Parts: sequence; C-alpha cells; structure tokens
Amino acid sequence: MNSTFVLDRGARERKRYPVPIPSDSTYFDLDLQCTVLATTPSERPDLWREFVEGALESYSHFGVEKALEYDRIVDGSSTSLFFAALDDSGRICGGLRAQGPYSLPDQTHADLEWVSSPQGRTSLRSMVAARLPHGVVEMKTVWSSVRGPRRGSPGYLGAIGASLAAAALGCRFTLATSADHAMGPYLDSGAVMAADIEPVPYPDDRYRTRILWWDQHTIASTTTSAKYRQISQAVDALLGRNNISTEAAAS
Repeated sequence: MNSTFVLDRGARERKRYPVPIPSDSTYFDLDLQCTVLATTPSERPDLWREFVEGALESYSHFGVEKALEYDRIVDGSSTSLFFAALDDSGRICGGLRAQGPYSLPDQTHADLEWVSSPQGRTSLRSMVAARLPHGVVEMKTVWSSVRGPRRGSPGYLGAIGASLAAAALGCRFTLATSADHAMGPYLDSGAVMAADIEPVPYPDDRYRTRILWWDQHTIASTTTSAKYRQISQAVDALLGRNNISTEAAAS
C-alpha cells in the first residue's frame, strides 16, 4: 500500500520561504559511517575549500573535471548549501552541493547543459516553471573520495542527498542531471527520469546525460519501503526531529 506521508511535512507551508536549518547541522549516517554536515561556504570557508579540492581530485580521477566547473564554483557564490561527509578524524570523504531555491525557469545549471538541444531546453524550462511555486533546488557536485575505503554503497550520498537538500531548503522538488551509467542509485531513491527530454552529450560525447526529478510528496511511491525509511530517517535526523512512523511504501 502506498504511503500518504509527505517526507518533509513542512515543505507545503515553507514553499518559497525556507526556514534555514541551524548552522552546521549534522547527523551520523550509519551507511556511510560518517557524520554528515550541512553548512554554507560563507559559514565554513575552510571546509568549503576542502570540499572543492576533494571534488576536483575525484572528478579528475574519472576524467570529468570539465563538468565540475571548478573556476565557476570555487568562490561559493552559486552554492546555497553543501553537505560534507566527515570521517571520525574529521577528514572530508565526500559530499554534494545545492543551488536554489530558484525563482526563474532558466536559472538552473541543467539549462546550460541542454544548450545543444533547443527543444529539450524548452521542455526543461516548462518543467521547472510548473514546479517553481512549490520550490525547486538543484543537486550538483556529488563526489566521493578516491582515497581510503569506500564509504557506503555506490551513489548513496547523492541518492539521499536529493531529499536532504530539498528538506533543508524548504522545497518540494529536487532537480539533478546524470549520465545513463550513474542513474541507478538515483532511480532507486525515488528519482523519476524526464523521459520526454532527449539526453545530451554532457560533459562530452562519452556520456548521455538525462534530467531527473525527486518529488517529496510522491517519493514514497517511487522507491522501496526500505529506501524510503532510510531517506526519511536521514531527513529527520538532519532536521533534528524524532523519526515519524509511516505506513510503508510498496516494495
């Protein structure tokens, strides 16, 4: 049976008026075996520098440093919030960042990625415009350290990060782009692919990159009960509230 529980129950009321989470909010993630810290580049410039340098090393390792746009993001001005996974020594071993909430349909980074596809870009803007009244954030720069042991299952941090970002910034929708080969964990966490928008060769011709959306009001019906429980527990922990008993989503 599908759950009627809204993952972040305050999202409807906050919409375009997000209530910031306390500075340097944290929770301990059992899957990552790390403390996940949510903060901003201005609050933690030291950690932000570690974040972007770690992301550069990771992206360069896989030959996709072009997609990072290091020079564009390094000053932190385009980042509303970032999440850092910290091991027990305080070393950052992965993370992601969020842009938004947006106010116009052409503000997304995905809009730039679809510059080679005018029809797809128009469709993307229509999708964003329809969701703006409910709040839209965009997840970017998901990375894991190429040093040391793997933390969590592949793609785990990005998979839960989409909902963490939406909840922390008071939005219903999270937008992200992903190459075909990397979409699995995102789809497992409730993302829905925009099938009507053709993929683009971003950041280069080796990849077919697609549009993904997470909707906090329907995520229970687009993921498994186990993954939904995992995501809702992470959101509750980040927001500092007790876990909420829910009727499980269908497996």
